[in-house]
Formats: sequence, structure tokens, C-alpha cells
Amino acid sequence: MWVPVVGVKEDMGIRNSVSLFAGCGGSSLGYSTSGFREVFAIDRDEDCRASLHLNFPSLTTSDIDISTTTPKDVMEAIGVGVREIDLLDGSPPCQGFSTAGKRRLDDPRNSLVMKFAELITGIMPAAAVMENVMGMIRGPFRWEYCMFHERLRKAGYRTYGKILNAANHGVSQARRRIFVVAIRDDNKNIYSFPLSKPVMTLREVLVGCPNGPYPRLGPTALKVAMMLAPGEGGQGIWPGNKFAGFSTKRLRWDKPSVTLTAEQGSRSGLIHPDEDRCLTLPEMLRIQGFPDSWKLAGILKSQIKQIGNAVPPPLAEDIGRSIMMTLQDME
Repeated sequence: MWVPVVGVKEDMGIRNSVSLFAGCGGSSLGYSTSGFREVFAIDRDEDCRASLHLNFPSLTTSDIDISTTTPKDVMEAIGVGVREIDLLDGSPPCQGFSTAGKRRLDDPRNSLVMKFAELITGIMPAAAVMENVMGMIRGPFRWEYCMFHERLRKAGYRTYGKILNAANHGVSQARRRIFVVAIRDDNKNIYSFPLSKPVMTLREVLVGCPNGPYPRLGPTALKVAMMLAPGEGGQGIWPGNKFAGFSTKRLRWDKPSVTLTAEQGSRSGLIHPDEDRCLTLPEMLRIQGFPDSWKLAGILKSQIKQIGNAVPPPLAEDIGRSIMMTLQDME
């Protein structure tokens, strides 16, 4: 059984980590299992903070509004000074960049990327990580990605960017995201992103999965689901018609899952390979790389959203280990 590494413990020789936009704890879990000691997490969502407390009982959390806070405010809340955080992690809200949304340049959520850069350059952690959707590096939004790199480099960091697929890091899900890792210049070690691992099929990851609740399909979406062959999506039934079930997709046993989103049901549900239903909550947890013991607060809709928005823990663990290697010679 997985045991979380949390809480402030002096002289343990384990480097600390702080998560902004922490969600239900996907990155917190991954960094903890890679050897970091998660000491503080921020998220505005009450259910996310409650989920963090269920799994990290001694972890300090906060609902600080990151859009208006300052580096000094964050450091005072944590109880640290400049350069006293080893790893600062953040996944700013991605809806403004996502190709699944309207991709508006004036979406106020987009500004949180540069706000995160401001916090990094004020707190000056030994390392920082940002994760976001692929839409951030496409079209007119790419300037913000470039500005993020430039802001950190001017402040004394070396930055590294790479597209990582969760399917190559112990997660049975094709989930491509852009990651930026920043290493403070006083560390002369060269950072390298983690190497790929063998891909796991859906059958491998769901064997013995416990039962659990799942979102129900409406009448039209259920009819669509019943017509879908493994690997087929609802848009293939009547192309161009965005009806209920249009964005559903039946998964295949012999492949990883497609990307698990924050909304599952009649509009965009992932359909079980054999059964005419959406995935259960335990199946979603496994596909996202969480242990069966992971606890989630809130109603089913909120729990699904928390899972779909999370950074897959095994991927965060791989990144955490690669950063730990880079930091190993620092005092």
C-alpha cells in the first residue's frame, strides 16, 4: 500500500515541494513518491482541498487567490524565505488554451501562466515545473509559452520544455502535455527529461479493478454507445452532427485509453470496451494512475472533474525523480 511522504520533518534529508493549482493531488502524490516532501498546496476549489486532506492528513493547504497574491504572501503562508523551496510545481488552468474550448486570447485564466512565472522568480525555488495542454504552444498562444521561458531565464534559471505522453510513463492513457522544467543557475547540473517506459494496455491496468459509481448516459447517447465498435467515436456515426453522444468513444482493450477529460457522460464520455456504459470512478482512477485507495471529496461530478484535471501521478513521479537527480549535489 502506498504511504504518503508529507508533513514538515526536520533533518530528514528529503527535499521539500510546494504545489500551486494542486487539484486533488496528482502531482503531489507523484513528487512524494519520488522522494520530495510535500509541505504546502494551494487550490481554490473546496473539494480539491478536501481531497488533499483525505490523502495527505498533515499537509497544509490554502485557498489563496493566486491571481492576486505575491511571492511574499506565499512564502509567509508556507513559513519559508527566498530560495528555501526545492521544487515549486504548478498547472495553471488550461481551459483558455485548450483546443476543446473557445481559445480566446482575452480569457482571464491565461494570465495565470505569467502569474506563476512571477511567483517562481520571487520565491526562487531550486527547481520549478509547469504543466499545461498542447494548445499552449499552438497558434497565437505560443507567445505566452515563450514569454514564460524568457521571464524565468532573465531571473536566473535554465529552462527546458518538452511534450510528454503519459502513456510512456506508467499510465495507460494517451495524454500529451507540455512540461517546462526550470533549474536555478547556481546548480550547474544539466537536466534531462525522464526516459520513456513500455506502454501498458487498458486490459493490463484494469485487471481486478473494483466496482464503483459511473455517470449515466442519456437515451440518445446510450443508443450511440451501443453502435460503437472498439476504438470508434460517436462522431463517426453521423458526421457533423453534435448531438448527445457525438464525443463519446469506445475504448479498446489492446490500447491505452484516449485522454480522460474532466467531463464524462452523454456529451463526452469514454465508453467501456465491452459494456454500454461510461467508465466507473475506480476505472478512471486507474487510467489516470492513482492507487485504488485514493479518496475523493464531493459529488460524483466533482470527483470526475478532479480526476480528469489531475496530473497523472506516475508521470509526476518520473519528473520528480529526474529533478531529484539534478538537485542531488546542491546543499
